[in-house]
Amino acid sequence: MKQGFDKLEAFRCSLNALTKLHCNEPDAYDKGRAAAMLQQLTKEWRCDENHVVMAVAQMAQSEIDARLRHLVQQTMEKLQLPLTEEEFRENWENLSEEKKMELVDSTISLLKGIKKEG
Repeated sequence: MKQGFDKLEAFRCSLNALTKLHCNEPDAYDKGRAAAMLQQLTKEWRCDENHVVMAVAQMAQSEIDARLRHLVQQTMEKLQLPLTEEEFRENWENLSEEKKMELVDSTISLLKGIKKEG
């Protein structure tokens, strides 16, 4: 791992992302709660801390990506853009993380504009 990498902070941010997605509760984990959860999962999963941090971070990233993909796809369907679900999924998978975020930001701006008009 990189020098200066704070695995507890990465774990805490991942946990908070998951609780925001599933429970709509932002900042549910402070450093103390995150440390306790890391210890608990390390024991329950019988893995080292690095593995637990990596697994939870990957889980959060996958779920966030799926949620963003779904929201953008839903918007495209409502706007009746000529793109099949399969084409959309294929194109989404080929985008870089930066391009995905640009598309999400554009979608949000578009929705805000539509909301103001309506």
